[in-house]
Amino acid sequence: MDDMLYIVGLGNPGPEYLFTRHNAGFMVLDLLQKSYGWQFERDARLSARVCTGMISEKNVTLVKPSLFMNKSGVIVNRLPIERNKETNALENVLVIVDDVHLPFGSIRYRESGSHGGQNGMRSIINCCGTALFHRLRIGIGSEKPVLGLHDYVLGNFSYSEEPVLKNILQVSAESVEWYCAHGIQSAMNKYNGAVT
Repeated sequence: MDDMLYIVGLGNPGPEYLFTRHNAGFMVLDLLQKSYGWQFERDARLSARVCTGMISEKNVTLVKPSLFMNKSGVIVNRLPIERNKETNALENVLVIVDDVHLPFGSIRYRESGSHGGQNGMRSIINCCGTALFHRLRIGIGSEKPVLGLHDYVLGNFSYSEEPVLKNILQVSAESVEWYCAHGIQSAMNKYNGAVT
């Protein structure tokens, strides 16, 4: 469908990763799916779980890759994504991703940018040949020095973080609805910063 908007949440498949920091993108999609009463279904061609519906009068497909984080680009590259003929920008995709460089409690929309060391973003940029796509970054950074980044991002949110996390995910889901209705610039102006 030409006017379809693809919202891709990044994460790792499998129950052992369900509540890890690296799965923040999946968590936002799960909240959206539940709020609209949609059901994820397996799409073998995409190697993803997807559901489709309407958000703010836009045709939207939520996409949860079934491959591991570092293979996210394989799935995104299989989507029927529209590209800007002049810039090669991906015109109809929003990627929701965790960001260890952004403080926990903050979210940030960006029109483009580097992968920032995030393996899922690196995979998308490499597979699609462009960094020009919209992204919603969910801050998972710690104020204390993080020893063992791999273990940190694959660890569960702490007990003290859980009440804040619930609000972050709710605001993030609401911001996606706003993004669908009003676009990236408006979402940046309204939501970038600390979640209150």
